[in-house]
Amino acid sequence: MEANQLKTELEAEFPEYHFFLRNTIYGKCIVAQKTSLNGAYIFIRKNKVIVAPEVPALKMRMLLGAGAVFLRMFRRDFTEPAQRIMAFLQRKEIRVKMRK
Repeated sequence: MEANQLKTELEAEFPEYHFFLRNTIYGKCIVAQKTSLNGAYIFIRKNKVIVAPEVPALKMRMLLGAGAVFLRMFRRDFTEPAQRIMAFLQRKEIRVKMRK
């Protein structure tokens, strides 16, 4: 599956999220942003898709620094976008894994 194709499908399924492509040290990924503190990274590999709950806004990640770790631990809705995207991909019978 190609990143642009998956991004288009995700935009149609989740109009409340903002999707964009980003290059990371782990490779190209799709970023799903609900708010500046709440979102997910979607990595496409050869035989699977990896979904990771993340703070999507780069500026906010820099401001929070280590505080992002506390967000992961204490905010209940932090993983919500990642869980919804993972469920959508599973319904499409795509091999998907959640990175924690």
